[in-house]
Amino acid sequence: MRTRRIYRFLLVLAAVGTIAAASPAVTSAMLGTNLIDVELDEWVIVMPETIPVGETVFVISNAGAFVHNFRIQGQGIDETLPDDLRPGDSARLEVNLEPGTYEVTCPLLNHAALGMRLDLTVAEETMEEPTATPSRTPLAPTRTPTRSPGVTPTATRAPTPLVPTATPAQPGPTPSGLPETGMIPWAVATPGGTLPGEPSIALEQVVSGLIDPVNVVVPPDGTERLFVVERPGRIRIVEDGELLEEPFLDLVGSTLSAFLEQGMYDIEFHPDYATNGRFFVHFAELLRNGDSLIVEYAVSEDDPNVADPESARVIMQIEQPWANHNGGELAFGPDGYLYIGSGDGGWEGDPLEAGQDLSTLLGKLLRIDVDNEDGRPYAIPPTNPFTQTTQLVELFGIPEQVFADIHVKARPEIWAYGLRNPWKLQFDPETGDLWLPDVGQNVWEEINFQPNGTGAGANYGWDWNMGTHCFPIEQEECPIVGVPPVAEYSHDLGSTVIGIGVYRGTDIVDLHGVYLAGDYGSGRIWGIAEVEEGEWVMQELADTDVMLTGAGQAEDGTLYVTSCNCVYNGIDPFQNPPGALWRIVAAEQGGQP
Repeated sequence: MRTRRIYRFLLVLAAVGTIAAASPAVTSAMLGTNLIDVELDEWVIVMPETIPVGETVFVISNAGAFVHNFRIQGQGIDETLPDDLRPGDSARLEVNLEPGTYEVTCPLLNHAALGMRLDLTVAEETMEEPTATPSRTPLAPTRTPTRSPGVTPTATRAPTPLVPTATPAQPGPTPSGLPETGMIPWAVATPGGTLPGEPSIALEQVVSGLIDPVNVVVPPDGTERLFVVERPGRIRIVEDGELLEEPFLDLVGSTLSAFLEQGMYDIEFHPDYATNGRFFVHFAELLRNGDSLIVEYAVSEDDPNVADPESARVIMQIEQPWANHNGGELAFGPDGYLYIGSGDGGWEGDPLEAGQDLSTLLGKLLRIDVDNEDGRPYAIPPTNPFTQTTQLVELFGIPEQVFADIHVKARPEIWAYGLRNPWKLQFDPETGDLWLPDVGQNVWEEINFQPNGTGAGANYGWDWNMGTHCFPIEQEECPIVGVPPVAEYSHDLGSTVIGIGVYRGTDIVDLHGVYLAGDYGSGRIWGIAEVEEGEWVMQELADTDVMLTGAGQAEDGTLYVTSCNCVYNGIDPFQNPPGALWRIVAAEQGGQP
């Protein structure tokens, strides 16, 4: 792999934007042109990240085992090879590049999400050695020292098997109109692994007396206050270890919480909350028959512990056909946009086929811009994957992938799809990577992962797959649709995955950079990490007796979880025994377990 510069001896005759899918021989028309070697492999693009301005010929070879392609976008340019490259094939793409930043991807479905993406800088007479695209840094193998949807847990717990007993899905015939990867590009983790340092944890109770707490959020204002979401429709403040009596916000009269999976789901503070006082609440609104409502509020001007109820401004309404699978999580990403976890709308088995239907907001991860200044509730980020739904119609000379990317009925708010019920999701505060657990049907729970800068248009497979397995589970063969998870576990070990977050605290050295996920039904908590590139490990960290419902992270990296004493056989959450807020600590500090 090398970069080349052929200096100008003759008039450059190469046309801007022309494409030549032939062998990369040097011709007289290429004299004075940048020749950039590009190698495509699973799942990387190897090439320089900085090249000179001017006429450029990308000499592209497929060194992998699967079909790939090459696309460059930016500065008014959008060029793609006309034909996909089979393993061993090569081709040229000729483009005139102006100074600026360009995005280089493999445009085949989900290839960019799997890592085939990089930012290319075009500058004056600058060259550098090739760089591979993967941005995640594996955890070193050696180190120095709510209840959401699911089934009602039972009092007895099955022993932990090292490997779940169900059979993974085998690639089968592709359903009409749906993509198929046909392979899993990494070793999916299951419980029974060992993390470096073999960390273990315990839960230390912070406060009790909470009514069905389902989430805890810390505002980015340096006050170290903990805001706990109570499912009936209240947000409570824990300050200096004490639960304040007066709620920060009380929407009990507007919140439908008769069914266990409905109620107030989350609060999310604007990244500039310390100066603008803006925050967002997601709840099931009573007078809209449980439709999901995302509303913006502001803190009161005279009391930082009380919201201003008159400041309410509706941002989004999501119609809910049934009372379960509503998702609910809100999170600002490192890009400043608001991400929204939206479930498939309920009942069971996705009867609306919402997960794969791009015309609905159900079964999706949404991404919107709430900092627009045009008077609308929100704007669509220009880099969302389904923004260009109207275009000129062309019939001939167009690559199949271009046709495949046309979705005229797709909602532009969608960032990713193929989800059943993304109840909790978290961004790593250090790397910006996204962790996206998805609550499963009756057999499997899955944990998905998006490295920072990837994931646009990713399909997570519901309702063709649950984890790496067929849905329904009785089906012996099925395609592996979209992006598989990095970890999964069976209902022998729980019932409902609860994402907790990446530990970035300072008290548990061996836990640094490890993602924690728990389970509502069993109380177990696992740690998940990539110990070698493409090798994920999942280790049990604790086996508690609490019913985990939600989680949050303090500004110092400490992780917290909430728990309830709530089941599916009551309509008044105030009649349930009180729940609690817990801090995750080292096992030697005691507490639960």
